[in-house]
Amino acid sequence: MRKVSLITALVFAAISTNVIAADGKITFNGEIVKQSCTVEGGNKDKTVTLPKVSAVSLKEAGNVTGTTPFTIELSNCNASETITDVGLSFVGPNIDLNTKTLKTEGIGATTAKNVNIALYNQDDNLIKLGLDKDDQNVQYAKIASDKAQLNYFARYYALGQAEPGLVETNVDFEIIYK
Repeated sequence: MRKVSLITALVFAAISTNVIAADGKITFNGEIVKQSCTVEGGNKDKTVTLPKVSAVSLKEAGNVTGTTPFTIELSNCNASETITDVGLSFVGPNIDLNTKTLKTEGIGATTAKNVNIALYNQDDNLIKLGLDKDDQNVQYAKIASDKAQLNYFARYYALGQAEPGLVETNVDFEIIYK
């Protein structure tokens, strides 16, 4: 029985090598880096509270208000010759792919209507959520003394005439290196 299995395996191997014809080749490249920045304590699960604003200030799609700065601090970032900067890429299921903002649906009967949350980098450019990290408008910070500070802004973003209510959403982030 064992000889039959071995013979069968050899026959299939011989047949399969003769049948495969290569029309091209794909080469995969990558790099594993030593960096492993750590998100500082309270920055790992951070809550950013935007101010109370009037629905009147969000009466047309694209209106923004309630600018709220926030910071994510990283530590244990060992800069090297190839890695000197660090940033965050934002991901998650709450992203509105049409507006590149965060959906605020699903917190009950008191949910505000027609309002999302938009994120901006420290240069006040919209972070385009839902895109690849290279296309999001990610901003990088220099690693200094094994630390980095990443500054952002959050704003209410109108999808149309806003209706009063509570706003809540969340987004995950991943540390990226440059």
